[in-house]
This record gives sequence, C-alpha cells and structure tokens, in this order.
Amino acid sequence: MMMKTENLPATSDSTSSKPTGLFTQFHNPKKRAFLAAFCQSGRIVRACMEAGIHWTSHYGWLRRDKTYASAFEQAKQIAADHFEDEIYRRGFEGYHHPVIYQGEITGNYTEYSDTLAIFALKGLRPQKYRDSAPIATTGPVQFNITFTNKKSD
Repeated sequence: MMMKTENLPATSDSTSSKPTGLFTQFHNPKKRAFLAAFCQSGRIVRACMEAGIHWTSHYGWLRRDKTYASAFEQAKQIAADHFEDEIYRRGFEGYHHPVIYQGEITGNYTEYSDTLAIFALKGLRPQKYRDSAPIATTGPVQFNITFTNKKSD
C-alpha cells in the first residue's frame, strides 16, 4: 500500500483506503483480498503477500476463471488511476526534497518531475505530444538538392 512518508517523497497518501463494494461477486475472500490489494499497489507479488496467497494462485485464477480475469482488468484500471494521480502530483504539484549539509537536513525545496509531466501530457494529448506528432508548418517548404558528378583524374 502506498503511503506518504517524510523520507520517501515519491509516494502518495491518495491510496490509503481499501476499495469497498468492489469484487463482491467473489465468495473466495482470498480473491477479493488480492484484487483489493492490487488496486492499491499495482504489484502482483505485493498483493499476493497482503492477501496471504502464493503468486501462482493469481495466475491459476486468471487461466481458469473468466470472471476473475475481468475483475483483474478492472483492478488494473483502478491501480492505473492511482498511479496517474501520483504522476500528476510529482510532475505538476511537486514534492519536498531535503537539503542535506554535512549529514544534516537543513531545509527542503519543492522539486518537480519534468519527465512525469511529459508522460502525463503525452497520455492526455497524444495527437500533440506523441513522439511522431506532425510538425506544424506555416507555409510551403521546399528543399532543392543538387548532385554533381566530379571525375577524379
């Protein structure tokens, strides 16, 4: 479960409560516990540890239970929503970064992640920010290439 701490600014408290009312179609409490934990962490092994199952159980359920596979897809979307919130926070709101002098924290400053901001914009406006976005031109562009054939003597 992601929780905000003083020494780990890259985490968020936005995921502090377990999802309720989700995955009620499962009578198996281990399946519900795994899916709820996965919503929080987005990590299979971590969710398995929280649910008290071996990781192979999850993959077996995926293979044999179509309802579980569908619920897992929903859990992935919920986890992605939490990750997007964290990306936005670090990219646009910033997080406190300590200033350390001679082994002591003497202050802090707000740091932002340009990389996360870029990825957020690429996701929200791919037509404008994708790597292969067309370059806007304001007028005609012409290139003239001339090849000359020189003979060596």
